[in-house]
Amino acid sequence: MKVKLGEEKVHQFRRSWDLRPDPLDRNNPYHPINIDTYKEIPIDRIPDTESLKDTYERVLKFYKQEIENKISNNNILVSAHGNSIRALCKYLFKLDENQISKLEIPTGNPLLINLDKDNKITECKYLDQERAKDLVVF
Repeated sequence: MKVKLGEEKVHQFRRSWDLRPDPLDRNNPYHPINIDTYKEIPIDRIPDTESLKDTYERVLKFYKQEIENKISNNNILVSAHGNSIRALCKYLFKLDENQISKLEIPTGNPLLINLDKDNKITECKYLDQERAKDLVVF
């Protein structure tokens, strides 16, 4: 995509809040509707394109329904794609649209987040400090 659209445009798609790339043609073999892994998902629920804002809405709904109420006195491990993790961090760190565009999350470096009884962050650190990125001040 960098060759086709240029590095700056790809960076915009990867880091913007509500900018969506052009929709992927449904005949494209890389479209999720053409990949066996996604066959159990109804076609009308698979988007042709999405922004971080779209991902945020999907992730936040899942987080509130399936995770948030289970945190108290439990250890919860969340493993996900980078944009899903960025969306969750936007919510947990209360980031605005500009701040989220600057958030870098290193691949494969677990981020330990401790929460209080009100689900407010009390501590946050990467487990591998040598590969840690700057954390958002909370």
